[in-house]
Amino acid sequence: MKKQDVVNWFDQDEFDPDCFSVSDTLADLRANPEAGVIVNQMMEKGAASRGDVAEAVKDNPGLQRMLGRMTLISLLKQAGNIEEETIKQLNRVLQKIKK
Repeated sequence: MKKQDVVNWFDQDEFDPDCFSVSDTLADLRANPEAGVIVNQMMEKGAASRGDVAEAVKDNPGLQRMLGRMTLISLLKQAGNIEEETIKQLNRVLQKIKK
């Protein structure tokens, strides 16, 4: 059996490091007015489906700081139930916003 390197979907897409991406932290994304709106809308949509848990997170400043240090891609993966194509589309949108 021949071994091959595993290629992550994100590594296949070219991306501009001078623009935002799903690899940026939640805090960095939220600090930018344009990227922040996109991320906050996405987070609110996800929070609506989480109910009480989302409310507890929203009202906890320590937890918000911890989440702010995480990359968006890691948060999306932990949330689960998100399609790869949705992540790619979000990344394409963020890549249009200069840091």
